[in-house]
Amino acid sequence: MTILSSVKHFPQEFLIPLSISTQNHRIIQLPNGILVLLISDPSEDLASSAVCVATGAHADPSVVLGLAHFCEHMLTLGSKQFPDPDGFHKLVGSSGGRSNAFTTGEQTVFFFEVPTNSTSHTDTIALTMVETSFNFEKIMQVFASYFKKPLLSSNSQKELFAVDNEHSANTARTSRILYHGLRLLSNKNHPFSRFATGNINTLSEIPSNEKVNMHRQLVKFFDKEYSAERMTLVIRGPQSLNHLQEVAFTNFDDIPLKNPLLNSDLNEFSILETWKARYNGQRVFEPNNLRQIMFIKSKKALVLRFTFPVPFGVLDEAMIQLLNRAWSSLFGDEGEGSLASELKEAGLISSLRASSTSLAQGDDLLTLELSLTSKGVREVKKSIDMVSLYARTATDAVTGRFLSDSFSIHLLNYLHQDVASSPMDEASRYSQTLQKNLSQLNPRNIFRDSPSWSDMPYYSGGFGESRRATSWWTYHAKNFTKYLETFVNLDNCNLLVMGKNIKMLNFLSVDDVKLETDLAFDIEYHIFRDVKLKVPNTLSPLMIHPNPFLASVAPSQLHLIRDLDLCSRVSTTSFLSFINTHVEVTPSLISHDCRHKLWFKTTTSSLYSRAFITFELASALKPSPTLTINLEILCEAVAIRLRKELYPAEMLGYSWLIQPSIKGDGRATFTFSGFSCGLYSMIERVIRCFKVAIGDPEHVDTRILREARRNVRLTYEGLAKENGLVLCSAGMLVFMEQHTWQLEDRVERLEEITFEETRNSWRSWLGSDLHATALVHGDCDEESAHRVMALLDEFCGRYRKPQTFHEPSTYIIPQGKCFAYESCMAEGDPMNCVSIYLQTGIRHDPYIHTLSKLLAYAMSLSLVPDLRTKKQLGYAVLGGLRVFREMVGLHITVMSGTYRPRFLHQKIEDYIAEWEVQLSRLSEREFQHEVLKPFIDSYANNKQRLQSSGGPENLAMAMNGGSGGAFDGSGRNVREHKLLWDQITTHHGDKSEVDLDVIRAITKGEFMAFFTNKISVNSRQRAKLSIMLRSRISQAEVQKQMTKQQIQTFLRMNLLYIPPKDLDAILEASGSNRALSKNLLKYFAQRSSLKSCRVIIVQLMKGIGALLKFKQQEVTRTVRIQDFEIKSIEEFHSLCKVYS
Repeated sequence: MTILSSVKHFPQEFLIPLSISTQNHRIIQLPNGILVLLISDPSEDLASSAVCVATGAHADPSVVLGLAHFCEHMLTLGSKQFPDPDGFHKLVGSSGGRSNAFTTGEQTVFFFEVPTNSTSHTDTIALTMVETSFNFEKIMQVFASYFKKPLLSSNSQKELFAVDNEHSANTARTSRILYHGLRLLSNKNHPFSRFATGNINTLSEIPSNEKVNMHRQLVKFFDKEYSAERMTLVIRGPQSLNHLQEVAFTNFDDIPLKNPLLNSDLNEFSILETWKARYNGQRVFEPNNLRQIMFIKSKKALVLRFTFPVPFGVLDEAMIQLLNRAWSSLFGDEGEGSLASELKEAGLISSLRASSTSLAQGDDLLTLELSLTSKGVREVKKSIDMVSLYARTATDAVTGRFLSDSFSIHLLNYLHQDVASSPMDEASRYSQTLQKNLSQLNPRNIFRDSPSWSDMPYYSGGFGESRRATSWWTYHAKNFTKYLETFVNLDNCNLLVMGKNIKMLNFLSVDDVKLETDLAFDIEYHIFRDVKLKVPNTLSPLMIHPNPFLASVAPSQLHLIRDLDLCSRVSTTSFLSFINTHVEVTPSLISHDCRHKLWFKTTTSSLYSRAFITFELASALKPSPTLTINLEILCEAVAIRLRKELYPAEMLGYSWLIQPSIKGDGRATFTFSGFSCGLYSMIERVIRCFKVAIGDPEHVDTRILREARRNVRLTYEGLAKENGLVLCSAGMLVFMEQHTWQLEDRVERLEEITFEETRNSWRSWLGSDLHATALVHGDCDEESAHRVMALLDEFCGRYRKPQTFHEPSTYIIPQGKCFAYESCMAEGDPMNCVSIYLQTGIRHDPYIHTLSKLLAYAMSLSLVPDLRTKKQLGYAVLGGLRVFREMVGLHITVMSGTYRPRFLHQKIEDYIAEWEVQLSRLSEREFQHEVLKPFIDSYANNKQRLQSSGGPENLAMAMNGGSGGAFDGSGRNVREHKLLWDQITTHHGDKSEVDLDVIRAITKGEFMAFFTNKISVNSRQRAKLSIMLRSRISQAEVQKQMTKQQIQTFLRMNLLYIPPKDLDAILEASGSNRALSKNLLKYFAQRSSLKSCRVIIVQLMKGIGALLKFKQQEVTRTVRIQDFEIKSIEEFHSLCKVYS
C-alpha cells in the first residue's frame, strides 16, 4: 500500500490571516490514528515540528507527584534506536536550532525548529535512514524514536535536579504562587488540586521512603499514557505537502495504537474529551469550594485576584468560549468609564488584567487580577465592592452592539496579525488545538484556536448591518447577561490576596489567625471559608461606549469574514505557486537638514496596510539622572492623559510607546504601529498632548504628576524584584554603557525631585534645540513620511544656534583586565545568577564583528548541552553574542537555585577551558566542515533568524520599557523594525552584518588565535566583566528549609504531625543530626507510641543525612575567583575609558 493511499485525508479550508495566506495546509490521519497538520511555506527558512500528547500532571500517580513533568524531561534522553542521551540536543544545536517542551495538567508538548538548509555534522548519532538534503528529516527520525521506545534511564539524577531547579524558580514567580494557591482552594477529589511540577521531595525522597522504583514508574507511565491515539503532530517547513506527509508517515506511523479510532470526519475528533471519564464527574470547584478568600504572605507582590469558575453544562462549549472572550473584553477594558479607569481614578490599582483559561476538561476559569497601590492595600474591600457592583451593572449595560463590535475587533486583529517570530511556538499551539473538541471549535478555526460567532445558527452579519442581524445580536446579548448573572458574582467566586500583612483584610476577623505553611512552595497562607460579603449598592450605572475608531478600519463585519474566506481560498491554491519574493531593502535617508534626519523603508511583505514609525527627539542638554527621571515622569504623565482616549485604538491593533532614551541623555523616543491610514492622527494626538503637558500646568495637574511619579517608582521597584537574568542584563548595561544610570541613583534622585523642578526641567528640555530622527517603515509612501516629519519639525521649532549632539558611548574594558562585581537578588528570591561578558572588540569593525558572530555560533553547539543538560548547572543557561553601542563580545549567563554565584562562575570558566581544548583538537578539515560550513549556510540563507540559546544580542533593544499602550514586540515585523532603528541610531547601518568573505577565507589557526587572545582563560589580553547575584537566603537557611520540608513530608506520610513553629524550635535547638533525632523522639514520645516513632525517626534521619551530604557538596562549596573584584560601578568606570 502506498503512503498516499494508506493515509486518511480530510479536505478542509482554514480561516487564516493575511500574513500566512501564502502557506499551504493539509490535515491528515496516519493509519495508527495520529492526527497531523502539515504546513508548507516556500518562503520559510525554518522547519519546525511539535508533538502533543494528551497526558499531563492530572495523570500523576498519587505517590509520585510531578511524574508527568519528570517524564517530559527524561523522554528525549535517548531511545533504543538512538541511545546517546545528548544526541537530540546535539543534533538540534549543531544545526543552529533550538528545542523545548512543557507539561500542563492535560497535555505534554515537545517541539523544535532548525534552519532548513543547514547540514549537521554531529557524528555521535548513527542515523540509519538515507541521507537527504534536509537535516530536518534526520532530526525528525531521532525525534520520533522517543515516542516509540525511550530509554527513560540515562541522567535521571541530573534531570531530577533540573526539575527541582525549575520548581525553585517557580517559587519566586507571583503568577505561579497564585496558581498554586488556586490548587489549594480547589476540590481535593480532583487531580487539579495536587502539586504538579514535582521536586526532589516528591520525585526522590517520598518514592525512596515508599520503596517505589522510579524507573519502573516512568516506564509504566509512558506505556499507559503515550499511545498514538493520544497524539497530534504538526510539521511545518518549505517542503511540499507531499514531502512533509512522507516525513510524517515514515517516522510516526509505527507508534503503537492501543484503542482503534473510527473517526471518519474531523468534527468527530475530541482527544481531550477522554479526560472527563478520568475525573469521575468531579468538578475543579464544587459549590463547597466557593466563597473562599485566601491570603498569601508576600514581601514583593500586592495583588488582588478574583476567580470565577465556569463549568460546562449550562451552555455548550463553543458558546461558553465565545462568552468568556466577551467577558475578557468587557472587564479588561481600560477606556473611558471602564472598571480599570474607575479603579485607577480612585487610586486603588496600578494595573488590571482580565483573562479566561481552561483548568481541566469541562472547567474554565475567569480571572480578574488587580495590582494594588498602597491605598489599594489599605482599602481592599473597596476594590471588591467596585468589582462586584461593576459586574451587577454590566448585566444592564451589555448590548448587542458591544458583542458585535467585540467580534469585529477580534476578526480584524486576527486578519492582520503579524507573522510569528517562532515557528516552533506556533506549531506547539496548533498541536494543542488539534486535541480540542473540533465539532465545537469548527475545524475551520484551528489556526484561530477559538470558535466564531459567524458559525452560530442564523448569523447574518454585524449589528446594524441588517434588521435581522441586529435582532440576532440583541438575542445573544441577553444570553451574555444571563451568563454574567450566573457566573460573575461573589457567590461563584474565590479571592486570592497577596500582601505583607493579613491585616490588610481588615473587613474580616484576622486577629487570631495563624498562618499555615505550604510545603511545596514554602508560602505562608490562610484560607477564610464560606465568606459572605455585603456589597453596598452605590455605583452609578455602567456605560459601555462604542469604539470610535472601528468604523474607519472595519466598516462591515461581513467584509471581514469575506476577507478571511479569500485568504483561505488563496492558501488552498498556493501550492508551488509562491516563491519568496520579499527583497531586503535597507532604509533610505530621504530628508536631512540641521533639524532632522528622515529614514524610509517601504515594504508590503506580510504587513498589508500596516506601518511602523519610530522617532527620537534629542536635546543638547547635559545628561544626568535628574534629566532622565524627569523625562520618564513626562512620558508617564502624557501616557496617563492619553491611555483612556487611545485604548479603543489599541483594541484595533494600534500600538504606541513613549520613553526616555535608554542612552540616559536628553532624548525621548516614540514608537507607533498600526494601520497606515490612522497612524498620522495618533501621532498628532500624542505630540499635541506632549507639548501641552509641558506648557500648561492645568493639563498635567498635581494629581497626574503624583500618579506619574508613583508609576515611575513602581517601575523601579519592579525591576529590583526581577529575576536574575533580567537583573544581570540591566546591570551589564549600567556598567558598559555611558549615561545609563544605576537604579539606586534613580530611586534616590526621584525622592528628592520636587514638582516645580520637574516642570522646570520639562520647559528647559522643550526650550533647548531639539533634533528629530525618524524611521517610517511598512506599507506606506514617502509623502506620508514627509508629513510625519513636518509635524516633528513644528514641534521642535526653529534652531536658535547650531548644536553638536554628542552620542553616548560604551566603556572599553582594558586589555588584560578581568573585573567581577557581586551583589544580592531581591529579598526572598532563592535563585542565584552569573553573567560573564568577554569583550572581543569594536562593534563596527567588520572583521571583529564577523569573528565574534562565528565564535557565538561555535559556542551555541556545546554550551547548553554541556552546562544545562550534562552538568545541570542551572534552570536557565544562555550564551551568545552581546552587542553594545560601540563594543561587541560574547556572554554566558546561568541562573540556578542550587549553586552559589562563585561556584557557577568557576564552572563557566571550566567550560571555556574545555571548549578551547575541543576546538584545538579539530583538524583544518573538521573545522571547515563542522564550524564554518554550517555557519555560512545558516547565515547566507537564513540571516540567523534563530537566536538559539543566546537570548537577545542587543540588551538596549530587549530591555527598553516605556509608557503608553500595549506594544507587542514578539512579531517578526516588529523585530525587524527594532533592528533597523538600532542600526540607524547607533550609526552602524550595515556595518554590523557578517562579512562572509572573511568567513570563507579564515583558517582554523586564525580562528584559534582570535579565541586564544580574546576568550581563553589563559589569555593575558582577555577583557572580561562578571556580574554575580546571590540569593539573600543564606546557605544555612537553604539547608534548614530543605530539612524542614523533608521532615514535614515524611512525618505526614507516616500520619504524624508537628506544627511548623514547634519544628522551627526543634531545628533551632538541634546542632546536629543526632540532636535532631533525639529532640524529635522526645517531642513525639509525649504524644504517641515511642516504639513506632523510633522506627520512623531512624528512617527519616537516614534520608536527611543522604540528602544533606549531597547538597552540602554542591551548595556550600566556597570558590575563590581570580578576577579583580570591584565594589561599585563608579570604580569600574574609573578603571575604564569611554570609546571615542
